[in-house]
Amino acid sequence: MATKEFVRAKWRMLWALMFCYFFYYCGRQNFGFAILGIQQTLHLTTIDTGLISAGLLLSYGVGQALNGSIGDRYGARKLLTIGALFSVLFNIVASFATGFWGLMIPWCLNGYFQSLGFAPGSKLITDWWEKKERGKAFGLYLSASGVASIIAFAVCICVLRYLDWRWLFRLPVAFLFVSSIIYFYIARDKPEDLGFPPLPSETHANQVALSAWARYQLVFTNFHFQMASLSMGFCSIARYGLLIWVPVIYLGQQSSQSAWTTIALPLGMALGTIAAGSLSDKLFNSDRIKPTMLFMMLATLLTAVLYCIPTEFSLVAMLLLFFIGFFVFGPQSALFALCPELLGAACTSTGTGIMNAYGYAFSAAGEALIGYLIHYTGHVTVTFIVVAIACFLSVVTAYYAMPKTQRLAVATEPRASASVTVR
Repeated sequence: MATKEFVRAKWRMLWALMFCYFFYYCGRQNFGFAILGIQQTLHLTTIDTGLISAGLLLSYGVGQALNGSIGDRYGARKLLTIGALFSVLFNIVASFATGFWGLMIPWCLNGYFQSLGFAPGSKLITDWWEKKERGKAFGLYLSASGVASIIAFAVCICVLRYLDWRWLFRLPVAFLFVSSIIYFYIARDKPEDLGFPPLPSETHANQVALSAWARYQLVFTNFHFQMASLSMGFCSIARYGLLIWVPVIYLGQQSSQSAWTTIALPLGMALGTIAAGSLSDKLFNSDRIKPTMLFMMLATLLTAVLYCIPTEFSLVAMLLLFFIGFFVFGPQSALFALCPELLGAACTSTGTGIMNAYGYAFSAAGEALIGYLIHYTGHVTVTFIVVAIACFLSVVTAYYAMPKTQRLAVATEPRASASVTVR
């Protein structure tokens, strides 16, 4: 049984990790609020800004694929701090851009260094938290990014009221700089660093000695993990389609209240991750797939409803954005908690990195597609159509992430009940 000292220590590690990652998003979710100013000042089109947004997401995904294995080897303490400091640097560089490439290059570099955050952080959670509580821990970890989105959205709205778009790349990242320094002095990668015994191993002992190549082989040959990663990819198209383009939709309205409508989206996302992670632990008995399918199907239906109503400020729009954010982002905590369960604790960071790479590669393609569709249709709300389709595809791929016996049980359960009745 864990001692009180260990319990306090594992919570301290989680809070320190959350505090740092809490502000990571201030270094990349500022872009959506800057789009209108960038287009006016730098004379760029929605295709251009869509490509720049996609560039960050793509470089972030590539970085996740590479840095996940590094996280398994070197841990989260140094990597998160390095990523945060370089993200601050390239945000500031981007703020001085005078054209397409002056913004694209530092923004892509920012994406790579942002990728030093999440996957190594997941390794810290796996080393400090046991399987029975891991869904809750991952839910809290992801909720930090949701709450960070709330702060980023609020700060960006306030900045735009008094300053131009360039300050969106300068002021929010000050929080990231401070939080990364505090995190470095508090965090420790594993229990042994503070004199505690390691958690009981959940995998074969020789897995700890796997080479980077062997870890990648394990990841890419696991069918269920690959299907879960595809589900994450479609989930991420929906998530970033909303985070990048919802501010554009509502900032274009005349009412000042419309801008604040956007706050409902990240608020729902923050709460959704906690709910989905905890539900997968308690209600679904550590089944990560069923809550994922449930949440994404509800997100599909609600996004279709949002597309059909006017975009000006209304209580209905705020409520829909809240619940769409809740259901779109929530499943990510369950899917990430699946990584150590499918691959083993020693491959957590590698698996999380690859799953996140799928997510950001898909979301990059989604951003480019949305930018193209907006440019040629003239309707920003086409975003909601792309989001709804992506949510539905996430449900389908999540279904095939289940073991075959579980899929058959889900598909035949009503029929089996009917057969029993006949007999």
